[in-house]
Amino acid sequence: MLLKPPAHLSPSRSSGAARQARLRACQASSDPLADWQGHLPVSGYYPCAGRDWSPILVDLTDTWLYVDYAPLGDQDAEHGIREWLSDPPEGLTLESLHGGIPPSALSSWAPWPYLPDYSSSSRKPIEQAPNPFAMLAVYRREDGRKLRLMYVIGEATATLMAIYSRQPYTPMILALIQMGYGLGGGWNRFFDPKDYECSMRHFFRLHAAGIPPYVLNNGYMPPAEFPVMKRIVIDTYNKLELRTTHQDYGPIEADVGMLYDMFPGFIQVTSELDSERLGVNGILDRRHKPMASCR
Repeated sequence: MLLKPPAHLSPSRSSGAARQARLRACQASSDPLADWQGHLPVSGYYPCAGRDWSPILVDLTDTWLYVDYAPLGDQDAEHGIREWLSDPPEGLTLESLHGGIPPSALSSWAPWPYLPDYSSSSRKPIEQAPNPFAMLAVYRREDGRKLRLMYVIGEATATLMAIYSRQPYTPMILALIQMGYGLGGGWNRFFDPKDYECSMRHFFRLHAAGIPPYVLNNGYMPPAEFPVMKRIVIDTYNKLELRTTHQDYGPIEADVGMLYDMFPGFIQVTSELDSERLGVNGILDRRHKPMASCR
C-alpha cells in the first residue's frame, strides 16, 4: 500500500522557490522515454537499488532512476528485473514496460556500459550483471498520477554522470538505503564529511546544482550532518528517514582529476562545459592514487 507523502513533497502541491523551479523545468511528453527525461528535475536517484519498492511506497516523487550493476548477482538480470517491474505493489498498476532502450537514447555522449575504468581506479566487483540494459516502467497510482521508473544496470557514479551531467539539476532525492557491500564496500562514506574518497560527492560538487536537496535513508549509520525532516514507517522491517541536505557538506572542492581518473569517458563532456569555472585543463594533468568508487 502506498503511503501518504509529506505535503510539501507531494507532486500535487509545491512548496518553496527551489521546488517550484524544478517543477517549472519539467516537460511532459506522450513518448514514455521523453516524458521520463522531461521529469528528471524532480527525480529520485537510487543507487544499489536491488529490487526495493520502499522509496516508491513513500511517494515522494513520481520519477525515479534505479541503478545497480548486480541486482541478481552474476546472473542475467534482464528477465528477473522485467518480472519484478511487472509485479508492482498494491496501489500501482503497470501501464507499459519498455525494454531494449538504446544507451544513446539515455545519453548521447556517455560510453556504455556505465562503468568506471576498473583498470586504473578500483577493483572490479565480484558480481556483475553480464548483459547491461536499461528498462522503463510506467505505472498509474490509484489517484491517476503517472509514475515513471527507469532501471539501469550500471555503476552508481558513472550512471549519475551519464544521465545528469548535461541536466540543469541533480536529482531532487538521493536514496541511500543500507546497501550492504554496495558503493564500493563503503557506501556509508557518503555520510562521512571527513572521508575524501567518495566519487559521488565529488560529482555533486562539480555539478552547478550541487548535492540533492533531500536524502532518503533507513537510519542505519544516519548522516549526522543532515537533519531529519520526517521519519516514515512502511512496515515492521522498513523504517525510512527523509533528511534535508546543504551545500556546505564536504568535500568543499570537487576533485575533477580523481573523477577523470575513474571515469575518463564521463568527465570529458562535463569538464568541457565547466572548464573555465573549474580550471579543469590544469587539474586534469594531475596524477592521483587509485581510489575506490562510491558506487
